[in-house]
Amino acid sequence: MEKNKAFKQVILSHFIKNVKDELPPNFEDNDSFKYYIDFIQTIQNREVRYKRGVLLKRLNKCFSIGGIKAEYYTNNKGGFIQIEKNKDTFKIRIENKKFQIEKWSHKTEKKIISYFDLDTDLEKIKRNVLSLKNWR
Repeated sequence: MEKNKAFKQVILSHFIKNVKDELPPNFEDNDSFKYYIDFIQTIQNREVRYKRGVLLKRLNKCFSIGGIKAEYYTNNKGGFIQIEKNKDTFKIRIENKKFQIEKWSHKTEKKIISYFDLDTDLEKIKRNVLSLKNWR
């Protein structure tokens, strides 16, 4: 199922890019293209969400291999990973093209701990999160 999603995403993204390359200059200014522009944006948003989900699932697997109970939650922005230890909750999500690590207290107070570039080694992110709290 996951491979099927990836295949569809690649095909749609490639199709949109090719069609967009063939459109006349300044087509965005034409009201006739309004629905097409919305369609393009929808496909591009899906691609971003899909890629976020893939990265977060890989990071979640990295935590589970290390014996840390982490849960991946999906949402319309690509999801997040949640790790709970005692009264602390840590969430890792992708915001503004970076991994964002958050510490939540009392389920409502959010504090952003750190950011990592998306090409950062996942083990480095894991080590950073583990250093925030005594996990074992």
